[in-house]
Amino acid sequence: MWTGDSPMGIKKGIPSPRPQRLDGLIGDILKTRLPLSARTLFQISDQWPDLVGEKAAQNTSPGALKEKTLLVHATSPVWIHHMQFCKKEIMEKLNRSLGKERVEHIIFKIGRV
Repeated sequence: MWTGDSPMGIKKGIPSPRPQRLDGLIGDILKTRLPLSARTLFQISDQWPDLVGEKAAQNTSPGALKEKTLLVHATSPVWIHHMQFCKKEIMEKLNRSLGKERVEHIIFKIGRV
């Protein structure tokens, strides 16, 4: 009867680590490896429907964040026009939810949503 190491070098009787959910691992990696602006953009994208409403979220989406300027893509000029009226309120909600003033300007342009 064989009682030594397994052929793959795993010792018998030593419990292996418990499996972890992939979404948790990816979230941990994103938090530690991405620059702050990219992490902030992920947070904004996650919260976007709650910040602007479902209908607006179907027609707009955050595209980039650079030096406190958020670029938002919209499906049409009509949505850009509508969102211009909401810009100040969106920035206030964003900064409140992020806990810091990370967005000072929002630019809307036609793009893929």
